[in-house]
Amino acid sequence: MKHITFVLALLLIVASGVQAQEIKARATLDRDTILLGDQIHLNLELEQNIGPKIQFPQIPDSIGKSVEVLQRTPIDTIKMEGRRIMLRQDFLITAFDSGPHPIPPVWFKLKYAQLTDSVHTNSLSLFVQVPKVDLKKGPADIKKPFDAPVTLKEIAPWLFGGILILAIIFLLIYAIRRRKKKLPLFQKPPKPKEPPYRVALRKLDEIKEQKLWQHDHVKEYYSRITDTLREYLEGRFEVTAMEKTTDEIMVALKYDTVKLDEKSYKQLKEILELADLVKFAKFIPVEDDNQMTLANAYFFVNQTKIEEKSPEEEEEENDEDNGDEEITIDLSDKKGRRKS
Repeated sequence: MKHITFVLALLLIVASGVQAQEIKARATLDRDTILLGDQIHLNLELEQNIGPKIQFPQIPDSIGKSVEVLQRTPIDTIKMEGRRIMLRQDFLITAFDSGPHPIPPVWFKLKYAQLTDSVHTNSLSLFVQVPKVDLKKGPADIKKPFDAPVTLKEIAPWLFGGILILAIIFLLIYAIRRRKKKLPLFQKPPKPKEPPYRVALRKLDEIKEQKLWQHDHVKEYYSRITDTLREYLEGRFEVTAMEKTTDEIMVALKYDTVKLDEKSYKQLKEILELADLVKFAKFIPVEDDNQMTLANAYFFVNQTKIEEKSPEEEEEENDEDNGDEEITIDLSDKKGRRKS
């Protein structure tokens, strides 16, 4: 029984030794010589197969008596070829005493199924130099601070803050002025006024679609046609047609600054006089009169309208006029001459 126990223990020791050989631990420095107070990195690496549990060493805030640990990174795991992995941790260190500073090996604890073992890194040596000082020159004055250029990042808060303050002041002044005028704070811009002839033609189309006289609404039919024409006269010729009688309207159109051609004047007079008979004398017009009245209303609006062109259309016409060239031909010498 004792022999069996001895053999098992020997096998475990041999197996742990083989696995220990597969584990490599090392410590490195960025460089081995620094000036007093300089900062460098101490790197700890452990390369192993996936299997045993590793307990990373807990490095205190100082190594030895004079090497100080300033920062430490989390333990990083790097996958390698096969089942190999690398565990790595970096430490930022410094020293304020000149001379050599030994860094002893760092031990890692390994834990197998029933055994524990350990592996250590190599030892290092850090040499700290004192900056060279020329004592012959004597003490030197402290250099004055120099002015660094101002960056956009520094002035951005002040710039945007100033813009915000100006915007608030402008809004306050704007709100006070609107309140004094009893106007809303924000108001949509008014829509551009529709030309009078478009309004009149649209209303005439509505009257035509409703077929009023076909449904025995003859009086309403004539009233709406004359109201449409009166509104058109006010918008087109600036004549207060809604408040005048037919005779007053015709006198204003004949003797005032308004100039109508004879045919348009005659058609308008016939429409208004026939409408007066229907509305006030209870006259019953025939079917042809009803149709002709609406047709004459369309004709009057189309003959007297002024078409307002959009800015884009006016610009296109101006470009065409500027680009056109007139060519005249002198038949006496049979040569074409270009005239701008």
